[in-house]
Amino acid sequence: MENNKKKSDLKWIVIVIVILAVVAAWLLYKEGVIPGLGSKSDRTSVLFITLDGIRADRLGCMGFEPDATPNLNKLAASGALFRQCTSPVPISIPAITSLITGIDPYIHGVRLGSLLPVPLGEGHMTLAEVLNDEGYPTVARVTRPDIYKSLGLDQGFWPNDFFDAQYQVMGDAGGPGAGMGQPGAQAPGRGRPGGPGPGPGQMPSMPPSRPLDAKKLADSSITWLRANGDDPFFLWVHMADGAAPHTPFEPFASKFEDPYTAELAFVDEQVGRILDELAELGISDKTLVVLASGFGEGLGDHYEDTHSWSVYDETTRVPLLVSFPGKIQPNTSIDAQVRLIDAVPTVIDLLGLDPKQDAQGDSLVPLLDGTADDLGIAAYSETLVPLFELQFASPRSLRKGGWKYIHLPKQELYDLTADPGEETNLAEKHPDKVTAMREELIMLLTGAPTLPEEDPSGTAPPADAGVEMNEAALLQQKLEDPKDHTKEIVYYSLGQLLLAAGELERATHAFFEVVKTNSNLPKPLQALVSIMVQLDKTDDMITFLGDFVKAKPDRTDVRYTLAGLLQGTGKNKDAIEHLVVVEKETAANSDPMAQEALKAMNMQLADLYYAEGEFEEAKKRIMVAIEQDPTESALRSRLTCILTDAGDLDDVLAEARTRFPETTKEGKPIEDHMIHQIVGKNLLQQGHVEQALIHFKRAIELKPDMALYYADVGILLGQQKRLSESIVYLAKAWELKPEVAQWGQNLAYAYKLSGDYDKAITVLRDVLKKNPNHVSGLYLLSLILATCPHDELRSGKEALTMARKACEMTQNKNHLALQSLAAALAETGDFKEAEKIGTQAANIAKGAGQDKLSASIAFVTNQFYKNGKAYREIDPKAPPQDAGEDGEDAEDAGSEAEDAGSEGQGD
Repeated sequence: MENNKKKSDLKWIVIVIVILAVVAAWLLYKEGVIPGLGSKSDRTSVLFITLDGIRADRLGCMGFEPDATPNLNKLAASGALFRQCTSPVPISIPAITSLITGIDPYIHGVRLGSLLPVPLGEGHMTLAEVLNDEGYPTVARVTRPDIYKSLGLDQGFWPNDFFDAQYQVMGDAGGPGAGMGQPGAQAPGRGRPGGPGPGPGQMPSMPPSRPLDAKKLADSSITWLRANGDDPFFLWVHMADGAAPHTPFEPFASKFEDPYTAELAFVDEQVGRILDELAELGISDKTLVVLASGFGEGLGDHYEDTHSWSVYDETTRVPLLVSFPGKIQPNTSIDAQVRLIDAVPTVIDLLGLDPKQDAQGDSLVPLLDGTADDLGIAAYSETLVPLFELQFASPRSLRKGGWKYIHLPKQELYDLTADPGEETNLAEKHPDKVTAMREELIMLLTGAPTLPEEDPSGTAPPADAGVEMNEAALLQQKLEDPKDHTKEIVYYSLGQLLLAAGELERATHAFFEVVKTNSNLPKPLQALVSIMVQLDKTDDMITFLGDFVKAKPDRTDVRYTLAGLLQGTGKNKDAIEHLVVVEKETAANSDPMAQEALKAMNMQLADLYYAEGEFEEAKKRIMVAIEQDPTESALRSRLTCILTDAGDLDDVLAEARTRFPETTKEGKPIEDHMIHQIVGKNLLQQGHVEQALIHFKRAIELKPDMALYYADVGILLGQQKRLSESIVYLAKAWELKPEVAQWGQNLAYAYKLSGDYDKAITVLRDVLKKNPNHVSGLYLLSLILATCPHDELRSGKEALTMARKACEMTQNKNHLALQSLAAALAETGDFKEAEKIGTQAANIAKGAGQDKLSASIAFVTNQFYKNGKAYREIDPKAPPQDAGEDGEDAEDAGSEAEDAGSEGQGD
């Protein structure tokens, strides 16, 4: 028995030893100490350089003259140049997303970049995440870190190493080497460093872009490499300078006649600086360098000056250069079809890692090592911008074996070997080729080899459908071919560029051209209206839209825009005329979105009729909206305002009672005066002051002995600077409840503002007689006694006593008590101490976020106490005098001081 126990113990010891050995081996492998990727010191580093707007055919190594890319040429010569690399989308953010994930846009969902800011799902791994899991520190220097972060492209990067702190725009701590991940530490994994990303269905907030030019990015990258380049790393550098608008720096602008070529030369120089730094540090031989551009620029070819509107080769054929000393032969030139999505699988393969399971791309290593001449790759490209922006059909393309098929209502087919400029459409001559490539494209997108020739619905998908877009529906769009609308595209993209550059006047001319050419496009007209309003040319736009509607009376969208402009300029009756037409058209549509729009229009009509005093019609419209959405409180408030101004207070009461219980929690009946008071409070919260006052006053009529009601009205009137009315109600409240010190203080303050200082002093003395420790009463009376413009009412000594008591009670932390103490000290001649206390009061006010009050206290302190003068309020009853600039400042300060005096007053 004992022998069996020893055998059992020995068995468990062996198992534990094996487990420990396996764990130790894994940890050593992660540290690079045992074979796998090599030891930590000799593991390969990865430099991933991505660019925007660089066309493959503009590189010197591709034969272009003038040669503006000596550094890119040198990089190509040191390794492999892929001459036929295709981007999946000619838009920066979606293209870069595909590049760093190895996944096409229709899978990862990032399809329109900032036009439709859908973030990358955390389920899609980036190259940074793969290498992070292998123990690499992952670092990025990108041109738009704020936008990239908000869209989830920072997945896998250490929070403080996504960009340099010198250029931070989101408040992250950073800097060279800051936050560099260490193997075994808590890695960011597949989450977003710095906090959770948007949840399902949520749009990320899009902070303003603050692009960094390539030189700054190169500077930051070089600084980081000098501090950290001795150890293996993954560094991603993204430069966007090659994209439009093209505004090159000197000396490149003078050296090259073409701005694009000059900008390309600038980017090339910055890339060269980073590559030279690798050589200077002696780490070129152990660094895998991958350089690619997300898209090219149209530069006037076909119908595109910029990018994102077409999928011709000028915007989708991009550079892909790979250099890996000792593994890739120099001067390797590859003509086989490849894709940007192949870059990540290739890097992973070259490093000897397990393949990335979710990648669509293929490893290009067989092309690099010469074991294959062609992988039979079919390269897909898309752009949904024509659909999203102008409601034209979206081009899709398939590039394979030297042929290119473009899926549009008017299909296109090009023999790229004979026709690299895609000038001769061979679709009619080669119908079998078109059918074969079309079916392969459809299979790629939908998994079905064929699609019905006719779309039974006859409708296009909504332009804002985002990642939920139905690919089959998109492929069957019954929309117009963008080739038939090149003028609209050229002028619309020009208008967008000018708008982004702040050239509003020139942008209006571009958008006008679009509208004149094709008046059926909503977005150019919307852009034009927006700019014209910004330029204060609303009347001109009203005239233009009025003529437009006369020519095309069925354009309800234009009528609606016109109605909004008319309403904004006070032409309510004209606005009603147009809006009624739109409302009738919309009411006939049962679509849920149309019904939501109908509710908004009825609200708008209610406001217009209300503004014109047509209360019955306003009531009718708002009731329709309430029927559609009975729970929306804003609609109820509108109805209450309409009924109130129409004098139908009993109707308000009856409507409110439908929503109120019959009794209070204590079982007492809820009386009419209570309802009017509650209705008034609700209206006040919605900003309807006059209507709220009507209900407050009605409550007083029904319950004339309720002091609180008088106080509410008095305080509200005081806030509206209606002092004489305010005093009447506050006096009544205090008469009914003289024990409520706050109401007495409110009354005194109203007297002070109206210039009745003697009455204010009398009331405050009475308040303090009943409540000697009422802090706000103490410092308000002290302030009046110290700064009152009437000599016979001032008493510096008494003011000082009260102010000191208020400060003692508030432990010298209340800026209003300190303000009154400073005034009292100055009145008694102690200007040095007044200056000290005044400065303290201003600082405390600033710390409390009351910048305006802080500035006024500081002004009085510096202009009066510092110069040995006591401060005097300006008597509201005195005739106005031309006091000059200082006098005006003093008056402003007095106004601020009055506002300060009201602080702490409640209801």
